[in-house]
Amino acid sequence: MIILKPLDRSVKEETFPFGVKVTMRPASSIELAQARDEAARMVASALSGAHAVAEFGLPEAAPATDVKGLVGLSRFLAAALVFEQVVSGWRGVAGEDGQPAPLDRRSIGLFLLESALFAAFERLAFRAVHLEQAEGNGFAASPAGTAGAAAPIATDAGSKVSTAGRGARRARKRP
Repeated sequence: MIILKPLDRSVKEETFPFGVKVTMRPASSIELAQARDEAARMVASALSGAHAVAEFGLPEAAPATDVKGLVGLSRFLAAALVFEQVVSGWRGVAGEDGQPAPLDRRSIGLFLLESALFAAFERLAFRAVHLEQAEGNGFAASPAGTAGAAAPIATDAGSKVSTAGRGARRARKRP
């Protein structure tokens, strides 16, 4: 059974690897979908020669023949775009000069290039989205007692079920 209630989307200070503190809230499924669409446009723009990804401190996009590279770039850009929306501050992040890094696209890109920080951000920012998807509640309320569009199942068969059958029982008695 699922209890329908709003997911907690309050702003909290989260601890990231390397002692970094990030003030953020979880992303919504709508924000994630919008970021994925925008990331796809940015990748397409980069392939046509525009420097859309340079804002995030990245080199030009991978060649069009590198599908895995393009998928990775798109995922990275989507995370960076969501980061812009859900993060309101950070502590413990410094630029090359040792001074606190500004919360801008270049710093966000460099921050997310560190795999441990990228993984922590995805886990924390998308936890509500993953919960919605796991419960089947991303877009509408579920029918009572079910997860999403899943059909209700029997919770009690009433008696024990034997999978062996009569023939199997007789077969065991013979030497």
